[in-house]
This record gives sequence, structure tokens and C-alpha cells, in this order.
Amino acid sequence: MKELTVITSVKAVNGGVGQIFLDRVCSSFTNTKYIRFIPLGGLIPGILGKAVSKVVLRSRIIGAIEFIFDMVFTTPFLTIYLITMKKSCNLFVTMSSRTIYRAIALVSFLKKDASLVLIVWDMPSYIINLNTYRFKWINHLDHWFFDKAISNANGLVTMGNRMDQALLKRVPYLPSTIHVKGQVVKNLRQCRARLPGESIRFIFAGSIYAKDTWNSFVRSMSEVDWEIDGSKIELHLVGAIPLSGVELPDQVTTYGPLAIQQVYEVLENCHIGYAPYSFKTDFKDTALTSFPGKISDYIAVGLPFFYHGPEESEVFDSIQRSGAGVSCDSIINSEIIYAVKKIIQNYKILNSQIPNFIKSELSVDEDGLNKLLR
Repeated sequence: MKELTVITSVKAVNGGVGQIFLDRVCSSFTNTKYIRFIPLGGLIPGILGKAVSKVVLRSRIIGAIEFIFDMVFTTPFLTIYLITMKKSCNLFVTMSSRTIYRAIALVSFLKKDASLVLIVWDMPSYIINLNTYRFKWINHLDHWFFDKAISNANGLVTMGNRMDQALLKRVPYLPSTIHVKGQVVKNLRQCRARLPGESIRFIFAGSIYAKDTWNSFVRSMSEVDWEIDGSKIELHLVGAIPLSGVELPDQVTTYGPLAIQQVYEVLENCHIGYAPYSFKTDFKDTALTSFPGKISDYIAVGLPFFYHGPEESEVFDSIQRSGAGVSCDSIINSEIIYAVKKIIQNYKILNSQIPNFIKSELSVDEDGLNKLLR
């Protein structure tokens, strides 16, 4: 087999969610080479931080400079690179930046037989909302570029049926598609068993984007003084600690960012993984179609999970199929408390369903991946 090359805007961060996902997708290939294109707009968050960069990129002057630089230099260079690379290797491209949207659309115009296999883990509304321009016509144009790229792809790697359905609302038809949600769990680790009378520990690993949902969970637990059915409740946070907008009472233990091995050590000492998704309309597509990498990390250490977000979602569907989690489609205190009671009462049953989740949700069709490249 030829060497597999992955072109992406994902940074090579040790333990970064994007890179871990790519490693999982490419795990069946013996030799994978990564080529990283970080657009100018993608460098700004690393320099100024996400909150500040979002304001900066919305400046008309900065936004115009970034767009012109990208269209004059970065996008043409990547377009030429994609066309020439296709001749010599198997090629995956992640739909992870506006620059990639633009370049792949241009490839389809210039050379229609240079179709590529695209990895789609977020709908364009998510990426465009993160780095939106004051010039709305640029945002609309990038949506069009995304659709053009999808229409002309040779194959797609997506998160599941919900994403396929959402994509079909944007384009006339989909190319060959396979689903890869996350980690391939070959050697299931085991979290430490909960001892009689011990607090039940919820764990959230990652960045808190769903602040509305997180805060509703904290408030509902505060209403019952962090105790349900005689069990004390703790909440643990591994990842960047937000500067504002997130409630962190004393019952929340924070660790900050950790190396991946340290993350697993914390996970193994908890009992329930927490996966919040925002109920805000701006994040509707994200909740509907995506599948957070943290869930496969929870499952990898034997943790059932609490999905707290809209019912219309790929994550909710995965719970229905596997039975390895509990969901709550509300930010109302009483409904959240009821969901936590279900978790406590059915914990052993939830834990026993983890192998079902691995089989139904985290298996990778290796033959399918190879066929996409033919």
C-alpha cells in the first residue's frame, strides 16, 4: 500500500483531541505522514487566546487582512499542493478550517479527477462561529465552499447518521461514507470500583464550551446540597479553567490541563463521565451531528457517561443503541436531579453495557477506509 498522507489544520499537540481522533482514524495504516497547514486566523488563538482572538477576528480591518492573505497566499498554495500530492499518495484531508474548505473547492474546479477523502467531524457552522467575520458575505461564501468540497469528495469519514442527514440537506448526494466516532478500545481499562458510602464522582475532561449546560448542572446539584439518595456528589474538571462565565463552587475539583496519561489516571478514579452540550441555537448543528472525543475516553477507562444536551443528537442515539449512559434534555433543576438519580440507581447496569457501546459505536471499518482510497 502507498503511504497515507493526512493534510490538516490540527496542531500536533500531545494529547490534543483533534490529533487523538486522527490517530484513531489512521490506526489501521502502517505508515501515516501528517502535513499541517495552520492558517493565519488559526495562529491568532494560540497567541492571544480564544476569547481575545474571537474579538480580534471580528474587527473589520483584521478580518479583511486575514481573508486577503488567505485567498492570495495560503489557499492557492494549498490548492496546488493538494493537486500534486494526489498523484503520489493516498490522501485524507480534515475539514477543520476555512482555508481547507476554500482549497478543496478550488481543486474541484481546476481538476475534477483530483477528488479526495475528507474527514468531517464538525459542521461548518461550528468552525465559522468560532472564527466569524464582520463581513457576512465571507461567512456565506465559506459555507458555499464547504458544500462544494463535500459534493466533489471521493469519500467521507463522518461521525454518524445524524451528520450524514445534515450534509444531505446541504448537497444533492453524498459520496461513499463511513463512520468513525472515536477511540478503538482494544484493551478496556477499568475504573476503580465505588466503595460503600463513597461520593460519586462525575468527571469532565476538555474545554467548557457549553457554559449554559454546565452551570445548570452545578446549580441543580447545589439545590440538593450536592447529595442525592444518600450519595455525596463531586464534580471534577480536567482541562483549561475558563476565565469567566462558568460556576466553580467548592464541590468542583479543578486540575488544569494535563498530559494524556495523567488524564487517564484521574478518569480511573471517577465513576461517571460528564458530556454537556449547549442548548443555544448557535450550537444546534454541533449538538445534532458531532460526537465528542471525551466520550470514547470515558468509555476507554470503563466509565458510563451522563450526556447533558439536546435529545436530537448523535450522542443521544448512541445511548439508545448501547445503554451505556443516561441523557438529560433540559436545564431545569428537577429534571437534572432526576437524571442523576437514574445514574445512581442504575450504575451497575450502565457499567455492564460498556462492551455494547464499544461494539456498536467505536468499531472502525478498516476495509471501508481502504476502499475509500481506491
